[in-house]
Amino acid sequence: CYAQTDKASDCRPQGDDYVECLFHHREIERAKQIKAEFIRKAEHQAKEGRKVADVLADGVIVGVGLIQRDKAGEAGAGENKSA
Repeated sequence: CYAQTDKASDCRPQGDDYVECLFHHREIERAKQIKAEFIRKAEHQAKEGRKVADVLADGVIVGVGLIQRDKAGEAGAGENKSA
């Protein structure tokens, strides 16, 4: 580039790319940003998961009651299978 231009400033983008190729400064910074975002999302999901686990551990929501089973029906079904 330097041999084909009159101004050295015209070659600045190519020079920046060359330095990036040698030292990977922008690539490393981008990788750090991606890792930080991943950790932030994982912490958020873990926090939400703890909320759900706390609710389930307290027994507030055990079921919605859509399926009703009686104890006698379950015992009778077990007896029919063995016979």
